Amino acid sequence: MADVITTVGKNHVAEKIGGIGAVADFTYLAVGTDTGTAAVGDTTLGSEITGGNLARVTSTVTTTTANILQLQHTWTASASKAITECGVLNAAAAGELLARSDFSAINVDSGDSIQIGELISWSAISAMIWNVFGETRNILYAIGRTISCEAIV
Repeated sequence: MADVITTVGKNHVAEKIGGIGAVADFTYLAVGTDTGTAAVGDTTLGSEITGGNLARVTSTVTTTTANILQLQHTWTASASKAITECGVLNAAAAGELLARSDFSAINVDSGDSIQIGELISWSAISAMIWNVFGETRNILYAIGRTISCEAIV
């Protein structure tokens, strides 16, 4: 299991903080079936799901506590899939990958609901400098006809 903020993601966060360019907001969540390990050089999910009512979506974005951003969405599957990865992106198609996580398979069947949440935290190291490399991330998910929550680290 790996949780990474990608190199491209770090660069875009630095650009956002500095007001450089026109980087789109990272508000999209996607899930996939690739079993490879997430790496900082990733630019896409390994095998993003585009069907079965599990395609990339605009997520609900909130802040949970100081310096923590939460992106969350609940899908209702219309096909059986073994979900093994998720990512945060900045476009409905293509776009830039901010973060990618891989995990043990979460098996969903048609009619099941799955809730994926990404928690991303950055800490300020001074009044002027942000430590965008000191990230902590967790994936929270809930699955089934009766929703239950578990944490994957």
